[in-house]
Amino acid sequence: MKRKGYSVIVSTVILSAVFIAATLIATYTAGYVIQMHSESIEFEQAKNTMILLATDIEDIVLKPKSAAYVIFNSRAGGPSFDKDIGEMTIKIEGETNWILAQNLQINLMKYRGGSLVGLSNVEYLRGDESKPLIVVGVSEPLGYIYTERSKNAAWIVLDYSRIRVVYNGILSLFNVTTDSYENFNDVKIIYINIVPGEFHGSGRIYAKVENLGIIHQTNIFNPNPVPILKVSAFGKQETFSFSNLPNFDDSLKTIVTFLLINISISMI
Repeated sequence: MKRKGYSVIVSTVILSAVFIAATLIATYTAGYVIQMHSESIEFEQAKNTMILLATDIEDIVLKPKSAAYVIFNSRAGGPSFDKDIGEMTIKIEGETNWILAQNLQINLMKYRGGSLVGLSNVEYLRGDESKPLIVVGVSEPLGYIYTERSKNAAWIVLDYSRIRVVYNGILSLFNVTTDSYENFNDVKIIYINIVPGEFHGSGRIYAKVENLGIIHQTNIFNPNPVPILKVSAFGKQETFSFSNLPNFDDSLKTIVTFLLINISISMI
């Protein structure tokens, strides 16, 4: 009788242990799935917020001292800033050579996803995988946004490592020497330089972008030879002849204006 009693007790203990273990595993699995789902939602929301941030930046580029902000709801992840990840040199070759910028430091704004965010392929949310150094016209964005996996984490990257070339048509200026008007091609070259501002806070974070000012440089090029723009960064170089601009008149002199726009990004 005692052996039978012991057997019942042992069986009860084993069954209880199995039940408790199964309950703990189920609880852990449920918690893991809920956390993974929560981090995935946060990462998707951060993608949309990053797109809004880039849109706000490009809305204020020609408005010095203006600002805008978006809100990141960060829990498992959060925003960060990568400084000096590369250098860019911009120059124009023509009858004379003009270095617009040399060894200009390139910065990236990033958002790190939670540790449970799965990411296998790069996704381009703005721009495409070509990642050019020169963007011609105004139809394509300057700020590329894409996802990547590095340092054992999923990241959303805001990347402004390119310039825009815009042809504004024919500009007529009065020449006091000849006492008459002279026509010029009017070309603008734009680079948005994002720089870190204040970075602190957690949870509900206000990302503020502010136009710190615009640095103007202007030069005039004779028509022969037609000016060629050269941009180098990350070990590659791209060239672009102004003659490929739509409606560019290669019989005229060209006024080139370079706009270096400094935009600070703060997390408060």
